[in-house]
Amino acid sequence: MRTSAMMKIPRSQCLAGRIVKPCLAIWLLVPQMNALTTLRIATLCFPASNQSKDATSQPGLPQPSPDIFRVLIISNGTSYDKVTWSEDFNVVAPNGNMLFVSNTPFSSTEVSDKQFQLLVKSAAKILRRGPELNENGKVVGERVLCLFSPVKAGGPSQYNVIWTSGAVLWRLSGEHLEDVQSLENRLNAEGTRALWKWATAQAKHP
Repeated sequence: MRTSAMMKIPRSQCLAGRIVKPCLAIWLLVPQMNALTTLRIATLCFPASNQSKDATSQPGLPQPSPDIFRVLIISNGTSYDKVTWSEDFNVVAPNGNMLFVSNTPFSSTEVSDKQFQLLVKSAAKILRRGPELNENGKVVGERVLCLFSPVKAGGPSQYNVIWTSGAVLWRLSGEHLEDVQSLENRLNAEGTRALWKWATAQAKHP
C-alpha cells in the first residue's frame, strides 16, 4: 500500500533530492504511522509543483514583451559644429541589431534647422519628408527618413530618421529599415524620454 503510494509521487519533485532518504527511513522505521502523519511527510518530501520554474509558462501571468529595446550605453560628444554637446544612445533592437540615437540642443531653432538641412542634403535618397508636430499638432520642425551611402567601400548603407523639435536636432540610424522604423514608432508613441527609461531598466536587469 505504501509502496504503491510512493510510486505515484515523482522523485524529481523532492526538495533537491536531499529529503528523500531521511523521509524513507522514517517511513520504514515507524510502520505504525497513522494516515495523517503519512500525509504530512509525503507533503514535505514531495511538494505538488515547482511554481517558480513554471511561472512564466502559466496562462494569465504577464509575459516578456517581444519588442523590448535596450539602451546599453549613453555618452556625450561634440556635435557637427564642434561646439555643442550631443547626447548619444546605443540601442539594441529586439532582434539584436544595433541602432544609434542622438540629440543635440543647439543655441537656436535657426542653427538646428541649418544643421538639419546640411544632413539631409548629404543623404543618397529621401524616402519620406514632412513637418514635425508636437502633441498639440503644432509644427515645431521637420522630419525626414533617408538613406545614406556607405561611409567605407563595401560597408553597409545607413537608414536615418532625422528631425528637429525647436532648437533640438535628433538623429536615429541603423542598417535595417525595419529596425529604424520600429524604433521611430516606439519613440513617437512613448516619447524620447523612453530612452532613459529603457536605460534605467537595463541597469537594473543587465
